[in-house]
Amino acid sequence: MWCVLFVVVALCAIGFLQRPIRTERSDADEEERRRRREEHRWESLTTMNEKCGKILDRVRSGELDVESTTTLDVSDCGLETFPEEILRLKNLQFLNLGKNDLTDLPASFASKLPKLKILFCLGNKFTKVPEVLGEMKNLFMLSFKANKVREVPGKSLSPSLGWLILSDNEIEVLPESLGDCLPMRKLMLAGNKIKQLPTFMSRLENLELLRASDNRIEIFPEFLYQLPKLAWLAFAANPCTEKAAMNAMERGKRAVKRVVNFEDLGVDEEKPLGSGASGTVYRGEWTDSTSQLKYMVMVKPAMVGRKMKWPLLV
Repeated sequence: MWCVLFVVVALCAIGFLQRPIRTERSDADEEERRRRREEHRWESLTTMNEKCGKILDRVRSGELDVESTTTLDVSDCGLETFPEEILRLKNLQFLNLGKNDLTDLPASFASKLPKLKILFCLGNKFTKVPEVLGEMKNLFMLSFKANKVREVPGKSLSPSLGWLILSDNEIEVLPESLGDCLPMRKLMLAGNKIKQLPTFMSRLENLELLRASDNRIEIFPEFLYQLPKLAWLAFAANPCTEKAAMNAMERGKRAVKRVVNFEDLGVDEEKPLGSGASGTVYRGEWTDSTSQLKYMVMVKPAMVGRKMKWPLLV
Protein backbone atom coordinates (compact mmCIF):
# COMPACT_ATOMS: atom_id res chain seq x y z
CA MET A 1 0.00 0.00 0.00
CA TRP A 2 2.86 2.34 0.89
CA CYS A 3 4.37 1.62 -2.50
CA VAL A 4 1.14 2.56 -4.31
CA LEU A 5 0.78 5.73 -2.20
CA PHE A 6 4.39 6.72 -3.00
CA VAL A 7 3.75 6.34 -6.75
CA VAL A 8 0.58 8.47 -6.56
CA VAL A 9 2.33 11.21 -4.58
CA ALA A 10 5.27 11.14 -7.00
CA LEU A 11 3.01 11.47 -10.03
CA CYS A 12 1.15 14.38 -8.43
CA ALA A 13 4.43 16.08 -7.60
CA ILE A 14 5.66 15.65 -11.17
CA GLY A 15 2.41 17.14 -12.50
CA PHE A 16 2.61 20.05 -10.06
CA LEU A 17 6.20 20.81 -11.07
CA GLN A 18 5.49 20.56 -14.77
CA ARG A 19 2.63 23.06 -14.77
CA PRO A 20 4.70 26.14 -13.84
CA ILE A 21 7.40 25.02 -16.28
CA ARG A 22 4.86 24.98 -19.10
CA THR A 23 3.60 28.39 -17.97
CA GLU A 24 7.14 29.78 -17.92
CA ARG A 25 7.75 28.42 -21.40
CA SER A 26 4.44 29.89 -22.59
CA ASP A 27 5.31 33.28 -21.09
CA ALA A 28 8.79 33.09 -22.56
CA ASP A 29 7.37 32.26 -25.98
CA GLU A 30 4.97 35.18 -25.76
CA GLU A 31 7.78 37.49 -24.68
CA GLU A 32 9.90 36.29 -27.60
CA ARG A 33 7.04 36.90 -30.03
CA ARG A 34 6.53 40.36 -28.55
CA ARG A 35 10.25 41.11 -28.88
CA ARG A 36 10.27 40.00 -32.51
CA ARG A 37 7.21 42.13 -33.30
CA GLU A 38 8.89 45.14 -31.73
CA GLU A 39 12.10 44.50 -33.66
CA HIS A 40 10.11 44.19 -36.88
CA ARG A 41 8.28 47.45 -36.13
CA TRP A 42 11.53 49.31 -35.54
CA GLU A 43 13.15 47.74 -38.59
CA SER A 44 10.18 48.84 -40.69
CA LEU A 45 10.32 52.34 -39.23
CA THR A 46 14.08 52.54 -39.75
CA THR A 47 13.72 51.29 -43.31
CA MET A 48 11.01 53.87 -43.98
CA ASN A 49 13.06 56.69 -42.49
CA GLU A 50 16.06 55.56 -44.51
CA LYS A 51 13.88 55.56 -47.63
CA CYS A 52 12.74 59.12 -46.96
CA GLY A 53 16.28 60.16 -46.10
CA LYS A 54 17.53 58.80 -49.39
CA ILE A 55 14.77 60.60 -51.29
CA LEU A 56 15.62 63.91 -49.65
CA ASP A 57 19.36 63.33 -50.22
CA ARG A 58 18.64 62.79 -53.90
CA VAL A 59 16.76 66.09 -54.00
CA ARG A 60 19.64 67.92 -52.28
CA SER A 61 22.31 66.43 -54.50
CA GLY A 62 20.37 67.07 -57.70
CA GLU A 63 20.21 63.34 -58.46
CA LEU A 64 16.42 63.57 -58.44
CA ASP A 65 15.59 65.57 -61.54
CA VAL A 66 13.77 68.71 -60.44
CA GLU A 67 12.20 69.27 -63.84
CA SER A 68 10.77 65.80 -64.46
CA THR A 69 9.66 64.85 -60.92
CA THR A 70 5.88 65.20 -60.66
CA THR A 71 5.05 62.77 -57.82
CA LEU A 72 6.56 62.34 -54.37
CA ASP A 73 5.60 60.04 -51.50
CA VAL A 74 7.18 60.75 -48.11
CA SER A 75 4.40 59.19 -46.03
CA ASP A 76 5.05 57.39 -42.74
CA CYS A 77 8.52 58.91 -42.30
CA GLY A 78 8.23 60.38 -38.81
CA LEU A 79 8.49 63.92 -40.16
CA GLU A 80 7.86 66.62 -37.55
CA THR A 81 8.70 69.56 -39.82
CA PHE A 82 8.20 69.97 -43.55
CA PRO A 83 11.43 69.19 -45.48
CA GLU A 84 12.41 72.39 -47.31
CA GLU A 85 14.12 70.29 -49.99
CA ILE A 86 10.75 69.33 -51.39
CA LEU A 87 10.13 72.95 -52.37
CA ARG A 88 12.77 72.58 -55.09
CA LEU A 89 10.47 70.26 -57.04
CA LYS A 90 8.64 73.07 -58.83
CA ASN A 91 6.76 70.73 -61.21
CA LEU A 92 5.37 68.52 -58.46
CA GLN A 93 1.72 67.57 -59.03
CA PHE A 94 1.19 64.84 -56.39
CA LEU A 95 2.53 64.97 -52.82
CA ASN A 96 1.78 62.46 -50.06
CA LEU A 97 2.72 63.65 -46.56
CA GLY A 98 0.45 61.15 -44.80
CA LYS A 99 1.10 59.46 -41.46
CA ASN A 100 3.73 61.87 -40.19
CA ASP A 101 3.75 64.32 -37.25
CA LEU A 102 3.42 67.56 -39.19
CA THR A 103 1.56 70.54 -37.72
CA ASP A 104 2.10 73.21 -40.38
CA LEU A 105 3.35 73.97 -43.90
CA PRO A 106 5.87 76.66 -44.90
CA ALA A 107 4.63 80.08 -46.06
CA SER A 108 6.31 79.55 -49.45
CA PHE A 109 4.51 76.25 -50.06
CA ALA A 110 2.12 77.65 -52.69
CA SER A 111 4.62 79.81 -54.54
CA LYS A 112 7.25 77.05 -54.71
CA LEU A 113 4.85 74.27 -55.76
CA PRO A 114 2.49 76.10 -58.16
CA LYS A 115 1.52 72.99 -60.16
CA LEU A 116 0.47 70.82 -57.23
CA LYS A 117 -2.90 69.16 -57.87
CA ILE A 118 -3.13 66.50 -55.15
CA LEU A 119 -2.03 66.83 -51.52
CA PHE A 120 -2.54 64.10 -48.89
CA CYS A 121 -1.93 64.99 -45.22
CA LEU A 122 -3.75 61.99 -43.69
CA GLY A 123 -2.95 61.13 -40.09
CA ASN A 124 -0.74 64.06 -39.09
CA LYS A 125 -1.15 66.49 -36.17
CA PHE A 126 -2.59 69.54 -37.88
CA THR A 127 -5.05 71.50 -35.72
CA LYS A 128 -5.70 74.02 -38.47
CA VAL A 129 -5.78 73.74 -42.26
CA PRO A 130 -2.88 75.97 -43.40
CA GLU A 131 -4.04 79.21 -45.02
CA VAL A 132 -1.27 79.02 -47.61
CA LEU A 133 -3.22 76.27 -49.39
CA GLY A 134 -5.84 78.78 -50.43
CA GLU A 135 -3.24 80.35 -52.74
CA MET A 136 -2.83 77.18 -54.80
CA LYS A 137 -4.66 77.77 -58.09
CA ASN A 138 -4.27 74.19 -59.39
CA LEU A 139 -5.03 72.25 -56.20
CA PHE A 140 -7.91 69.85 -56.92
CA MET A 141 -7.73 67.12 -54.26
CA LEU A 142 -6.94 67.87 -50.61
CA SER A 143 -7.01 65.46 -47.64
CA PHE A 144 -6.58 66.24 -43.96
CA LYS A 145 -8.38 63.11 -42.79
CA ALA A 146 -7.73 61.88 -39.21
CA ASN A 147 -5.76 64.83 -37.94
CA LYS A 148 -6.76 67.06 -35.00
CA VAL A 149 -8.19 69.84 -37.12
CA ARG A 150 -10.47 72.23 -35.24
CA GLU A 151 -10.26 75.23 -37.55
CA VAL A 152 -10.70 75.59 -41.31
CA PRO A 153 -9.89 79.23 -42.10
CA GLY A 154 -11.70 80.82 -45.04
CA LYS A 155 -8.36 81.55 -46.70
CA SER A 156 -7.30 77.89 -46.55
CA LEU A 157 -9.65 76.63 -49.29
CA SER A 158 -8.71 77.21 -52.91
CA PRO A 159 -11.65 77.82 -55.31
CA SER A 160 -10.09 75.13 -57.55
CA LEU A 161 -10.88 72.30 -55.11
CA GLY A 162 -12.88 69.37 -56.47
CA TRP A 163 -12.26 66.82 -53.69
CA LEU A 164 -12.02 67.80 -50.02
CA ILE A 165 -11.48 65.18 -47.31
CA LEU A 166 -11.80 66.43 -43.73
CA SER A 167 -13.20 63.28 -42.08
CA ASP A 168 -12.39 62.29 -38.49
CA ASN A 169 -11.36 65.63 -37.05
CA GLU A 170 -12.83 68.10 -34.52
CA ILE A 171 -14.35 70.67 -36.88
CA GLU A 172 -17.43 72.55 -35.64
CA VAL A 173 -17.84 75.31 -38.24
CA LEU A 174 -17.32 75.34 -42.01
CA PRO A 175 -15.95 78.49 -43.68
CA GLU A 176 -18.07 80.44 -46.16
CA SER A 177 -15.29 80.11 -48.75
CA LEU A 178 -16.37 76.46 -49.13
CA GLY A 179 -19.31 77.77 -51.13
CA ASP A 180 -16.85 79.28 -53.63
CA CYS A 181 -15.34 75.89 -54.49
CA LEU A 182 -17.61 75.50 -57.50
CA PRO A 183 -15.76 72.49 -59.02
CA MET A 184 -16.41 70.54 -55.78
CA ARG A 185 -17.56 67.00 -56.59
CA LYS A 186 -16.74 64.98 -53.47
CA LEU A 187 -16.90 66.37 -49.94
CA MET A 188 -16.08 64.20 -46.92
CA LEU A 189 -16.98 65.66 -43.52
CA ALA A 190 -17.85 62.53 -41.49
CA GLY A 191 -16.68 62.13 -37.92
CA ASN A 192 -16.54 65.80 -36.85
CA LYS A 193 -18.55 68.07 -34.51
CA ILE A 194 -20.44 70.04 -37.16
CA LYS A 195 -23.85 71.31 -35.96
CA GLN A 196 -25.20 72.56 -39.28
CA LEU A 197 -24.44 72.56 -42.99
CA PRO A 198 -24.61 76.24 -43.99
CA THR A 199 -26.82 77.40 -46.85
CA PHE A 200 -23.87 78.72 -48.86
CA MET A 201 -23.19 75.07 -49.72
CA SER A 202 -26.20 75.29 -52.04
CA ARG A 203 -23.82 76.92 -54.53
CA LEU A 204 -21.97 73.61 -54.95
CA GLU A 205 -23.99 72.54 -57.99
CA ASN A 206 -21.33 70.04 -59.12
CA LEU A 207 -21.38 68.14 -55.83
CA GLU A 208 -21.90 64.41 -56.46
CA LEU A 209 -20.97 62.87 -53.10
CA LEU A 210 -21.39 64.17 -49.56
CA ARG A 211 -20.42 62.27 -46.41
CA ALA A 212 -21.65 64.04 -43.29
CA SER A 213 -22.29 61.06 -40.98
CA ASP A 214 -21.35 61.05 -37.30
CA ASN A 215 -21.64 64.78 -36.66
CA ARG A 216 -24.00 66.88 -34.50
CA ILE A 217 -26.34 68.17 -37.20
CA GLU A 218 -29.77 68.82 -35.67
CA ILE A 219 -31.71 69.98 -38.75
CA PHE A 220 -31.47 68.26 -42.11
CA PRO A 221 -30.52 70.89 -44.74
CA GLU A 222 -33.36 71.05 -47.26
CA PHE A 223 -31.14 72.68 -49.90
CA LEU A 224 -29.44 69.33 -50.48
CA TYR A 225 -32.57 68.21 -52.36
CA GLN A 226 -31.93 70.96 -54.89
CA LEU A 227 -28.34 70.03 -55.77
CA PRO A 228 -28.69 68.68 -59.33
CA LYS A 229 -25.78 66.21 -59.33
CA LEU A 230 -25.85 64.93 -55.75
CA ALA A 231 -26.11 61.13 -56.08
CA TRP A 232 -24.50 59.82 -52.86
CA LEU A 233 -25.40 61.13 -49.41
CA ALA A 234 -24.30 59.68 -46.06
CA PHE A 235 -26.02 61.34 -43.08
CA ALA A 236 -26.33 58.66 -40.39
CA ALA A 237 -25.44 59.17 -36.72
CA ASN A 238 -26.66 62.77 -36.54
CA PRO A 239 -29.38 64.03 -34.17
CA CYS A 240 -31.59 64.90 -37.15
CA THR A 241 -31.62 61.28 -38.31
CA GLU A 242 -32.26 59.63 -34.95
CA LYS A 243 -36.03 59.53 -35.38
CA ALA A 244 -35.76 57.99 -38.84
CA ALA A 245 -33.26 55.47 -37.50
CA MET A 246 -35.58 54.48 -34.66
CA ASN A 247 -38.49 54.09 -37.09
CA ALA A 248 -36.34 51.90 -39.31
CA MET A 249 -35.36 49.77 -36.33
CA GLU A 250 -39.01 49.34 -35.38
CA ARG A 251 -39.92 48.31 -38.92
CA GLY A 252 -37.01 45.92 -38.87
CA LYS A 253 -38.29 44.29 -35.69
CA ARG A 254 -41.68 43.71 -37.29
CA ALA A 255 -40.31 42.52 -40.62
CA VAL A 256 -40.18 38.84 -41.50
CA LYS A 257 -36.56 37.85 -41.39
CA ARG A 258 -34.82 35.10 -43.24
CA VAL A 259 -31.59 33.79 -41.74
CA VAL A 260 -28.87 32.83 -44.20
CA ASN A 261 -25.53 31.35 -43.25
CA PHE A 262 -22.71 33.56 -44.43
CA GLU A 263 -20.88 30.47 -45.72
CA ASP A 264 -23.77 29.86 -48.13
CA LEU A 265 -23.32 33.19 -49.87
CA GLY A 266 -20.23 32.11 -51.79
CA VAL A 267 -18.17 35.17 -50.85
CA ASP A 268 -14.50 34.86 -51.77
CA GLU A 269 -12.68 37.25 -49.42
CA GLU A 270 -9.45 36.64 -51.32
CA LYS A 271 -10.88 38.33 -54.42
CA PRO A 272 -12.24 41.80 -53.57
CA LEU A 273 -14.03 43.77 -56.24
CA GLY A 274 -12.54 46.99 -54.93
CA SER A 275 -12.20 49.23 -51.93
CA GLY A 276 -12.93 52.80 -50.96
CA ALA A 277 -13.64 55.08 -48.03
CA SER A 278 -16.39 52.76 -46.74
CA GLY A 279 -14.34 49.58 -46.79
CA THR A 280 -13.86 46.65 -49.11
CA VAL A 281 -16.52 45.21 -51.40
CA TYR A 282 -16.77 41.53 -52.37
CA ARG A 283 -19.02 39.55 -54.66
CA GLY A 284 -21.07 36.57 -53.68
CA GLU A 285 -24.07 34.55 -54.86
CA TRP A 286 -27.13 33.33 -53.05
CA THR A 287 -27.41 29.68 -53.98
CA ASP A 288 -31.21 29.62 -54.32
CA SER A 289 -31.58 33.00 -56.01
CA THR A 290 -30.30 34.82 -59.06
CA SER A 291 -29.46 37.84 -56.91
CA GLN A 292 -25.87 38.74 -56.26
CA LEU A 293 -24.41 39.97 -53.03
CA LYS A 294 -21.79 42.54 -52.17
CA TYR A 295 -20.13 42.06 -48.84
CA MET A 296 -18.67 45.20 -47.31
CA VAL A 297 -16.36 45.47 -44.32
CA MET A 298 -16.15 48.83 -42.59
CA VAL A 299 -13.60 49.88 -40.00
CA LYS A 300 -13.80 53.52 -38.87
CA PRO A 301 -12.44 55.40 -35.82
CA ALA A 302 -16.00 56.46 -35.03
CA MET A 303 -16.83 52.78 -34.56
CA VAL A 304 -14.07 52.43 -31.97
CA GLY A 305 -12.22 49.85 -33.98
CA ARG A 306 -15.21 47.56 -34.39
CA LYS A 307 -15.33 45.49 -37.54
CA MET A 308 -18.77 45.52 -39.10
CA LYS A 309 -20.03 43.32 -41.93
CA TRP A 310 -22.97 44.26 -44.10
CA PRO A 311 -24.16 41.97 -46.88
CA LEU A 312 -25.90 44.06 -49.53
CA LEU A 313 -28.16 42.45 -52.11
CA VAL A 314 -27.93 44.05 -55.53
